[in-house]
Amino acid sequence: MNLKLSLIVPLILGFSLFACSGERPMMPKLNPGTDTSSSNSTAKFPDGPSNSTEKSTGTTNSVIANESPAASPVASTVAKVEDVAAELANISDSGSSFLEGKKFAQWGTETLVQIEKDFRESSNHLYYENADRNAPAFAWGLGVQLHALIAANKITDAEALAQDIHTHYWCYKNNLWAVNASADNCGDRYFDDNAWIAKALLELYATDKNANNLDWARQIVDFSMSGENAAPNGGIRWHEGDKDGQCMCATAPTMVASLMLYQITGQQKNLNDAIRVYKWTKANDFGAGPGHRGYENAVIAQAAILLNRITGDASYLVDAQSIGHTMETFYIDRASHALRETAQWGGHDMANAYVDLYALDSDINWLNITTGYLSVLHDKLKDANGRYPEDWSKPGTAAPGVLYQASAARAYAKLGTTQGGAIKLADPVTLYNDCNFAGVAATGFPIGRFTASDIKFRGFMDKDASSLRVSAGFKVTFYDQDNFRGESLVKTADSSCLVQENWNDRVRSMVIEPVAPAAIVYKDCNYEGLAVSLPTGQYTLARLRARGISQKDISSIKVSSGFQVVGYLSDNFEGDKIIIDTNNPCLVAANFNDKITSIRVVKFK
Repeated sequence: MNLKLSLIVPLILGFSLFACSGERPMMPKLNPGTDTSSSNSTAKFPDGPSNSTEKSTGTTNSVIANESPAASPVASTVAKVEDVAAELANISDSGSSFLEGKKFAQWGTETLVQIEKDFRESSNHLYYENADRNAPAFAWGLGVQLHALIAANKITDAEALAQDIHTHYWCYKNNLWAVNASADNCGDRYFDDNAWIAKALLELYATDKNANNLDWARQIVDFSMSGENAAPNGGIRWHEGDKDGQCMCATAPTMVASLMLYQITGQQKNLNDAIRVYKWTKANDFGAGPGHRGYENAVIAQAAILLNRITGDASYLVDAQSIGHTMETFYIDRASHALRETAQWGGHDMANAYVDLYALDSDINWLNITTGYLSVLHDKLKDANGRYPEDWSKPGTAAPGVLYQASAARAYAKLGTTQGGAIKLADPVTLYNDCNFAGVAATGFPIGRFTASDIKFRGFMDKDASSLRVSAGFKVTFYDQDNFRGESLVKTADSSCLVQENWNDRVRSMVIEPVAPAAIVYKDCNYEGLAVSLPTGQYTLARLRARGISQKDISSIKVSSGFQVVGYLSDNFEGDKIIIDTNNPCLVAANFNDKITSIRVVKFK
């Protein structure tokens, strides 16, 4: 949209639920008569869901390069690859921004060391709220620190902190035990504070099997569920003092804690509670989409991931993936890769969700997104004292508090449990909802055909594109009606404002394709699934990952006339290889399906 006013952004984003955390005031639902359709569309990408674990099969006539020419059905292929040896020698690998998981684990450990120095109380295992060391931390910050210690595998320290939280914050009131917001007090308890700590205790129990942690978590979940409103209002309130209303920052983590508890104990009530609250959340379009804080989106995604694991229902995974794309749309700066959100309201929770999504569908892009914004946090925003700001896109935006530092430590440590990632390269096409590449939403799209529901799946609103960027070598065809109908517009370069072309806020469907590609690799057989265009060059595993290609995840390849693809079983162009100079719909017959780890794309003479 062109020239939107910041004052109406909340309406555009569709705020539909109270936001809540700490001392942040709750925001009322706005414009209840507006469309409540959820961004959790069940519509999948036109090429199928990127998490497919079963790949379609087909036939192939590809050539294994280590076979002798006489044994090969297309002997000329081997000769061609030998003819271009000189060209290969001239193609340099420009490197990659790939960072191994152990680097993030190191950053997490360094941050925890700084937290101990700045915030640790001397008489126990608790922490001060701020670096001035005047008052004990609130429960929320301690819960995030507990999560950070667990992710960093500092289990002894985590157990000691959990015990001191129980000693100084455990409070009995209204016939329920729960954690109080402040130390050595028993006041108005918060359902969100408790849900975060329950999640941490259940993580800790999975490692130490301490029955006390499980018992405390069970009591906390009972308390947080006591904040649920009766239907049809549904949802969980912010704190005991609230008599009605709902707060997604309490609702979402309570769902997750209930599901984690079910996984451990098998108590059907916990699963029933979580499913009921989840259905209410999705039916009301609360939290799972634009207009909400990052942690509200992220923790709903975690709930969907757990529900998929527990029930096997694929629709929950589709929900989680849609939220994953939506978070990138609304919170990731496309130019700098920074996270346009704060530490406590998104930073670590989004890292948790992206890592959990990767564990479920193996889409390396989730790790790449997280790698990007955590690299910016570490390299650009850490101050001389080793501390991080509140806002993860702006240095020096808050006085150092343990909550902000613990969030960074947890995010680093969580990504540190993975292989790591590469800072994500620009998508072929990015749409912006304001002119001049601005606005509250910027969504990247890969090669493919996108209906209105597919565009919405990735977090962008219908008929809302006002500017766009097109990466070199690609084109996009816009249509002003759904399903590729109506008037069309072709763009092969950036456009700072579609107003001049009478296309502002008109895009409803689109087709993105490479222009004169050398080769296109596909995740699935028959040219389906994620598609990535590869110009001539050398692609190590790190460089493939930066383009969204996971290790050993290529099943079909298109090759333009005059080009060859050489795929290797091992990284750095080592091991057995396959040579392809014509379209190959499936690599199964050649015994190279899901085996290619590095690639050379060459133009033969």
